[in-house]
Amino acid sequence: MFLSTMSHDIKTPMNAIIGMTELSYGLIDKNNTQLKKNLDIIRDSSKTLMTIINEVLDMNRISSGHIKFIAEKFKMSDLQKSILESFEFMIQLKKQKVYVHLNIIHDFLIGDVKNIKKISCSLLENAIKYTPTEGQIDIYIDEITHNKNKDKFASFLVKVKDNGIGIGKEDQKKIFEPFHRGSNVGNEQGTGLGLPIVKGILDLRGSNLKVESELGKGTTFTIEISFEIDTDHMNNLKKIHLYNLKKDLNFKNKKVLLVEDNEINRLIARKNLEKYNLIVEEAVNGEDGYNKFINRPKNYYSLIFMDLRMPFLDGFCCTKKIRNSNHPDSKKIKIIALTANTFTKDRSLCFEAGMDDYIAKPINVLHLKEILEKHIDI
Repeated sequence: MFLSTMSHDIKTPMNAIIGMTELSYGLIDKNNTQLKKNLDIIRDSSKTLMTIINEVLDMNRISSGHIKFIAEKFKMSDLQKSILESFEFMIQLKKQKVYVHLNIIHDFLIGDVKNIKKISCSLLENAIKYTPTEGQIDIYIDEITHNKNKDKFASFLVKVKDNGIGIGKEDQKKIFEPFHRGSNVGNEQGTGLGLPIVKGILDLRGSNLKVESELGKGTTFTIEISFEIDTDHMNNLKKIHLYNLKKDLNFKNKKVLLVEDNEINRLIARKNLEKYNLIVEEAVNGEDGYNKFINRPKNYYSLIFMDLRMPFLDGFCCTKKIRNSNHPDSKKIKIIALTANTFTKDRSLCFEAGMDDYIAKPINVLHLKEILEKHIDI
């Protein structure tokens, strides 16, 4: 309860710091290099602090056994693409080559997307961080067929291979211990919690994580993991994908409703949404949001972003009220939870209330792009 409350109270001002910093970049003179440097420091430091906060919370959930696995339908190829896109800036900055090789039969699956994405992102971020400029990273996802329930479950062998600095024999024995950092990592920033979190999640779901490495030659992390097959879709991929990261979105004339009581958070969210030419209408609390929705005609809004903690009517009650209303869009309008609280229990409550997806504060622009692509037809 303490961590859940503090998580929200810490992340709300952090959302303002990160969001307003990003918005400030667009207001400075291109010749004002010193101000840009100052903003760079604020952005990098605030993101580092957010990483520390999230990793401490994750470790607490794992050590206390409070981590939950929520089964959701997903597409393996789309998941890998979104993960790669989220590291596009880092990859381009270091001029690295990153390839995703899919050799699978079942692309449509059911599993705990949030934690699987956390594992994948952590391993890829590690590889990028400890692979030199112009180095190469390969992600291999091969479907293997020894699963006893092969009609219901698909098993995968996932390898993240780099040609980076490698890990020494002694460090390999300790890399899954909390706060341990390798002896050859230099000035690279990190808490030493990333790999212990990955291993903790995999241990809880009964999956294995192995490491092979040699100093100066690179590292390979290998995971064997299974998912339920989504039988509602045909699964016949069986080919290799190499992704093109560039894709521009334009939702011109599409309207979204932003229900958020915090003025700064509304400003940040609106500015981020307007980058995609969306028309944003705002509501200052749940009651206001419900009234705006109920008084608009059919197909007026393409999406609703719903904060959870609000006066008069919170996001859960507002969503339930919308779903139970007589409005023609009440059942089909997509509602996205927008909150600083990222505990699995709160995420479950969002879906139970009738929400369709979940985005955490501070808003990650790449996650926001992913949400828009997923839920709005262009």
